[in-house]
Amino acid sequence: MRETNQPLEQSIRWGSGADTIDRLIDAAPFAVVVIEKDGTIVRFGGEAEQLFGWTEAEMLGRSVDELLPERIRSGHAAMRNGFFGAPSARRMGARRALHAVHRDGREFRVEVALGPLVLDGVPHAVAYISDVSERVAVEERNARLYDEIMELHSPILEVWRGVLTLPLMGTVDTHRAQVAMEKSLQALQEHQADVLIIDITGVSVVDTGVANHLIRLADAVRLMGGRAILSGISPAIAQTIVRLGVKLDFETAPNLGAALRRAVRLVDGAGAVA
Repeated sequence: MRETNQPLEQSIRWGSGADTIDRLIDAAPFAVVVIEKDGTIVRFGGEAEQLFGWTEAEMLGRSVDELLPERIRSGHAAMRNGFFGAPSARRMGARRALHAVHRDGREFRVEVALGPLVLDGVPHAVAYISDVSERVAVEERNARLYDEIMELHSPILEVWRGVLTLPLMGTVDTHRAQVAMEKSLQALQEHQADVLIIDITGVSVVDTGVANHLIRLADAVRLMGGRAILSGISPAIAQTIVRLGVKLDFETAPNLGAALRRAVRLVDGAGAVA
């Protein structure tokens, strides 16, 4: 998420409106923790008690580091000093994992929005903290499911001694192409295979991006000492490739059967893969 800079002079100031700000903090739908430069907690409001399991009375005067896992506490002072050295509104945890710790020792993922705050003329920092553990768990579960689907859509099959086939179906995007390349190269090494047949009978659309993915895969196979054969090119796809001006610098076959016959001759013949 985009960081927004906010100079200290424009930060929130507590004074005649302190009671109003107190009420806003207490009504906040997330945890609000206000600290001094040395990390001492002077306000522990909003959903902080529910989030961390400590009451405000218990946390006032204690270090904010107690809300962090022990393994990262030693480096927190430097980060805190960096904030007070150049105070500005910023959001943390959107691009990297941040962890907090509950009173019972349980760790959970958080996102933190920091902002400068002036209290009685003294610079403070205010942290707005949200528990994102459930959201992160859903995202990670979806990512694993996507990878499992990609595995099913990109199986590597040994159809003959020294011959592997990679049947591709549906849409070939960058992520799927990368998964297919990694699996193909690993399978070539594990099976000591000489030929990889890339069958695109089930690919409905081939554009410049898909063609480039296929070229990179064939190049990687050659670097490992193997040979790639592309099969299943329909008349429509052949016309598209010609129209795009893409040069497929490797062998092709009209269908999987023809590719398999050619591959068998390569591995069983006198002039097998060089």
